[in-house]
Amino acid sequence: MCRASSVEAAAARRRHDSLDPLNPGTSRDDVELAAADSYEPALLTKKEPALTRCLRAAKSAGMFAFMGLIPLSASMGIYAGVQEAMAGHPLAALQLQGATLTFLVVLFIVTGCVVRVFRVRRREQPQLCEPPPMVSFVLPVKGVREHSEANWRVLLTETRKWRGPAEFLFVVEAEDDEALPVLRRLVDELACKSARLLVAGLATQTSQKLHNQLCGVDAAHADAEFVLFLDDDIAPHPELLPEMVAELRRDERTLLATGYPFDAPEPAGSVASYAIMAFRTAIGVPYQLMRQGQFVWGGCMMLRTADLRADRCQLMSRWRVGGYSDDMIAAAVCADHALPAANGDTAFFPNPLPADASWRDYWGYIRRQWFTFFMWQSGGQLTVHSILLALYMYISTAMTLPAPLGLLAALADAAATPPADGDASASASASASASSPPPSYGLLYATAWLVFALAVFVSNIINDALSRELRGGSSPSERAVSSTSAVPPPRPWGVGVYLRTLCGLYLHHVICVPAAVSAGLSDSIVWGGIEYGKRRGVLRSVRHARRGQAEAHLVAQIGRRNIDEPEDL
Repeated sequence: MCRASSVEAAAARRRHDSLDPLNPGTSRDDVELAAADSYEPALLTKKEPALTRCLRAAKSAGMFAFMGLIPLSASMGIYAGVQEAMAGHPLAALQLQGATLTFLVVLFIVTGCVVRVFRVRRREQPQLCEPPPMVSFVLPVKGVREHSEANWRVLLTETRKWRGPAEFLFVVEAEDDEALPVLRRLVDELACKSARLLVAGLATQTSQKLHNQLCGVDAAHADAEFVLFLDDDIAPHPELLPEMVAELRRDERTLLATGYPFDAPEPAGSVASYAIMAFRTAIGVPYQLMRQGQFVWGGCMMLRTADLRADRCQLMSRWRVGGYSDDMIAAAVCADHALPAANGDTAFFPNPLPADASWRDYWGYIRRQWFTFFMWQSGGQLTVHSILLALYMYISTAMTLPAPLGLLAALADAAATPPADGDASASASASASASSPPPSYGLLYATAWLVFALAVFVSNIINDALSRELRGGSSPSERAVSSTSAVPPPRPWGVGVYLRTLCGLYLHHVICVPAAVSAGLSDSIVWGGIEYGKRRGVLRSVRHARRGQAEAHLVAQIGRRNIDEPEDL
């Protein structure tokens, strides 16, 4: 267990229980915690008028009809491409297929963006029954990145608007982690009495992130009704907690509430940072389209504490033994047990990317992402991963292959030797060939890519505006928190950003295919300085580069304790 000694833990618990963590100096008796089973139904819902229900049904029917156009148009494009191939024009067939799939991806992205705007604009403020529940924030931390401290500051300040009690558990791997002094200084500066710093020790049976998260669950307050896992690159907005709590209280079958990020490279950032952004461009769309599904992102997950401690659907067991990806395992549990994961209307977050990201950084990032697709704990998870991976590889190849082939064909035509003047038959043949050149869809293909980049460009502008609105960007209160906000000021969108977006999108879809092959053929991956080995889709080894195996066990036994129990907690 990741706890202090029994005497120290009891004393800290008494001090912790005597104060309201969000209002230092106020007795928690004024904010009394009720047992989980004493709550009334979570939402004070009103019966919708008949017209509203009809409009909602019409919107759903229209959405299904609109989504039905995707396979129909794809079939038509592929059929036309097959016809061109049978007519002896393979390049034209590939160009037509690439243009068709690119336009379909554009349609997919535009649909997700429109739905996201509609959901944010039409959102309703959830009304929770009193008293609000206690939430334990668990943040697995490793090092300090460019925006880490700003995000932690926002977390510790913005969540004060949550009327219920909360605690913040920052969990690191070892006591020499460079994040510890920064966190100590920040906690002291903000006088946050509800923050605790934990050392989990070195992971031996799971990924280090999962090991830290499990340590946080073990150390969570006994009265916490919900546990919220957050990455250090997430800056929650004031509406996040009420919405996620409402989603979990609305339906007991819902296993968890989650969100998704949109990567935000710096306007003058490297093309490699825009290539990193491209990975989540289409993957994030299902989160926008469905309020409930089986798509999970580990950077923001809220679960019921009772479910975690009771090991509902063996989620904790899957995490503890051989767990590598927290969100992939959670998604597999949802699929295996037909349980939904809730995607809130406002649960999306900007993820600033480093401006100086290199192609080495991109290669390591994309290989780590694909490596998770070659890990599974059930036959159903293997099937889903195989389908998603094959579909992504096919679409990426079909979208990018016509460009180099068209360039080679153009160079070959330019290098062709013209016929001699005296050769009348050759001249006649050349004239006949010139009069009926093979069909080309190069212009259509190029237009599709320009529109694709424009759709992503506009989508990023809209996402940035919505995130600023949720953080208070359109209200005077934003100026009061602008010094602590992790969301940057309005971005200078221009032609340079569009061109970087275009180059990043194309290069990502070119490189991601060999990256997936490399990840699939490899039995290990390095993540955060730790080498993880797999065999038959299961995590088999965890090797820490900085420490030997004996020292790893020693740190795991000694380090699993609370190293920062504030005396005034």
